[in-house]
Order: sequence, then structure tokens, then C-alpha cells
Amino acid sequence: MIKYIILILLFLLCILCILILVNRKRINRDSVESFELLLKYKTIFDNALTGIRLYDNNGYLIEANELSCSIYGISKEELFKANTCIFDNPVFSSIIDREHPEVFSGVLENDYDKLMNNSYFTMGLPKGIHYTETHINPVYDYDDKLKFIVVTFRDVTETVNAHKQLEVEKDKAQASDRLKSDFLSNISHEIRTPLNAIVGFSDVICKFNPKNQEMKKCQDMINHNSKILLNIINNILELSTIESGNMELDDKKFNLSEMFNTVYSSLKLQNPNPTEIIFTCEVPVDECNIIADKNQLRQLLIHLVHNSFKYTQRGCIRMSYEINPDGITVIVSDTGVGIPEEKIKRIYNRFDKLDSFKPGTGLGLSICKALVDNIGGKIDVSSVVGKGTTFRIWCPIVSD
Repeated sequence: MIKYIILILLFLLCILCILILVNRKRINRDSVESFELLLKYKTIFDNALTGIRLYDNNGYLIEANELSCSIYGISKEELFKANTCIFDNPVFSSIIDREHPEVFSGVLENDYDKLMNNSYFTMGLPKGIHYTETHINPVYDYDDKLKFIVVTFRDVTETVNAHKQLEVEKDKAQASDRLKSDFLSNISHEIRTPLNAIVGFSDVICKFNPKNQEMKKCQDMINHNSKILLNIINNILELSTIESGNMELDDKKFNLSEMFNTVYSSLKLQNPNPTEIIFTCEVPVDECNIIADKNQLRQLLIHLVHNSFKYTQRGCIRMSYEINPDGITVIVSDTGVGIPEEKIKRIYNRFDKLDSFKPGTGLGLSICKALVDNIGGKIDVSSVVGKGTTFRIWCPIVSD
């Protein structure tokens, strides 16, 4: 009997030894895996491209990587010697609550010249104003108790300063552009006053029919070129007025069809080649009362038709409009030379002409685009080279 008991005890002892050995191997394996995991995260922590600091639940520093020390130009040992509670940090005090800190993300301004006089910072600081993109992440347990606080940051001083410099240069460019517009507006006014007198008197002179044909040619040339010059000045003045922001909307009630017919009667007399170009006006109804800026719509029509006159040698030019539920669409189409696809994006550029040999400043379509933007509309163009071009301008209106 005793023999069997001894054998059983020996058997149990062997099993116990085996279990101890297996458990020891498992513990060793878990320790190795834990060590490897710790080593992996420590490598990531130390080599991160952002500064990382770990604070305990009382706000005191317990870990920091090298990059988080470089902003002060000190070592990790010096940082820990100088460390005080994060809740006393004058930079963080306004954004982190001591009782229940919350997540924060943003760019902080650090004026180190002022902070050097603060007792919190006992270590050396760089000079001047620095900016850091900072993230504060408090970690809580299941009982909503603060376990630790992770702070990550990177120096973005160069980026912020570059952005500020761009803003300064932008303001300078806008100021320069306003000065340019004001100058063009003033000089255009000054030039237009005597030019109006020249145009007026040239019209009077042309009413006399001199016997000398050369004199007659000179009269016609003076009259023709003075009107061209006046048109150029008017275009420059109109564009500078729009760009300066001084052109306000003057919405009034008027009959759109009547306005179209009036503009058509005036432009019909300016047809450069009435024998080759059929110029028509089509209105869908006799009376279309709307509330809009009549003058700006008129100017849009005039510039679009003038543009068609310039690039149409023969065929037809048609001006019309369509009534939409939310506005009206002004349409000017022609059978002119058309616009190559690669040049369509440039047609609204100032002083950019489709044909450099054509007379004019290349401001007509730029003015159209500016007027459309000013009234809150949209402009669209479709064109086929050799067949013609159609401009469609949607304009918001208030129906009567």
C-alpha cells in the first residue's frame, strides 16, 4: 500500500515539475514578447518626427523624446531637472483644465522673450516668438479618472511666418492694384473730358462738305479715330470702376424687351458691313417687366455685340434672351471666325485679344466677365472655329 502511495506522489511530483517548466517557458516567452513590444514602441517614440511628452495624472513629466527637448536646446536630463507641473505652464494654463483636462489641438504662440521672466521656465529658452502645432490628449480609465496626459507638438514657426509674409505681400499687391485702378480711373476721366470736345467738334466739322476730297478724308479720319480713342478710354474707365468695387447694383423695374429693341436700334447703325452681315434682334414677348440693373445689362449686350462685329466678316449676328424660372439668359450668337478651344480660357483676360491685328484694347470680354460677376450671374461660351460663337449669360432677376 505504501508502495503505491509513493508511486502516486512521485507521479504527481513529476507532473508538477513539468507544469513549472512549461509555465516558466511561457513566462519567459511573454517576457521576451513584452520586451520586444516595449522596444518597438520605444524606438518609435524616440524617433518620432514630432516632440512627445508623457505626464502623469498629477501633471508631472514622466517621459519625453529627444525632439521634445530640442525646442529648448537642452538635454533630456536638464528637462527633467527643470520640470514642473504642466498645469502651471503659462502657455497651457488657458487651454487645459486642472480638474478635468480635455483634448486640445491647435497652433500656439510662444513669446519666449516674455516667458524667460516667468518662474516656470528655469531652463534656457530660444529667443523671439515661436509657433508650435500642439495636441494635448488626456487618457482616462473606466472610472473617468485621469491616468496620464500625452502632449505632442512640432515647431511650425517658419510655416507661420511664411504665411504671414504672404499675407503682407498679398495686402501690398491688392493695395497696388487699387492704386492702379484709381490711377486709371482718374486719368481716364481727365483724358475723356477734352476728348469729348474733340469728338463733338469733329462731328460738327464732318457736316461741312469741303470741295477738296483730301480734306474730306482727313475729316473722316479724325472723326473715326477720335471715336475709337473715346471707346478705349471708356472701356478702361468702366473696367477700373468695376474692379475698384465702386459699381453698385441699381435694380429698377423696366421692360426688358423694350431695352433690347432700343439697344438693337442703336447698334444696328454701327454695323461695320450691313451688306454682308445680317444683324437681328429677337425677343420672346413684347413686354417682359423685370427688376434688375438695366444699365449693366445694356452694357453687357453692347460689349458682346461689338465683339461679334469685330470677328464676323459675313453671315449673321443675333441678339435675344430667354426667360428662366430663376432669371433670364441673354444670348448673342454670330457666324464669325470662332474661337479655338485652347484660347477659350483666355478670352476673359485683360488686353488678351484673339487676333492681335484687330483694333481695340481686348477689354470688351473682360468687362463682360466683370459685369456678370458684379450682378451675380454666370457666363458661358460655345464656339466652333470657322462657324461662329454663342455667348449665353444667365442673370438673376426679380420678376414683376
